[in-house]
Amino acid sequence: MPLSQPVRKNSHILWVISLIQDITPEAQTKAEFAEMGGDVVSADNVDKMTLCLADTLQRFRFMIKDGLTEEEATIKCQEMAKMWQADNAESLTKLKESKNLSILTWDEFLNWSEYEKTVKEVEIVYKENTKFRSDVDAKVRQELNKISHDAKI
Repeated sequence: MPLSQPVRKNSHILWVISLIQDITPEAQTKAEFAEMGGDVVSADNVDKMTLCLADTLQRFRFMIKDGLTEEEATIKCQEMAKMWQADNAESLTKLKESKNLSILTWDEFLNWSEYEKTVKEVEIVYKENTKFRSDVDAKVRQELNKISHDAKI
């Protein structure tokens, strides 16, 4: 669930969706996203939500995995993002109606006016909150362990 810790009143949530359905079809989509979105909708302290679809971020994985050019991989990523939005239209509508939802692509996120401020705030939480830091470190270790030794990275 995205709200693993209490949030302050009038919070603006930034939620990044990795769009990995090709590997894990139910990850962050459909029933799981509906449940997670429902948690945000019912959170009284959340006033605004920005959802970032990390679409073109995935292009490197497709380039390595499928031998695609960067342009081909980018197109595949953008198609995946459109499909994700169609699959989750009902949940997105609920979030728009109740939490002033805005949606960004990965490229828009990198140029987002709140980007620098948000990164600095996450760094502060990482440094000051030992549970958050250990959760992040554990997730990084988990992902590093998934990378095979023959990866072209």
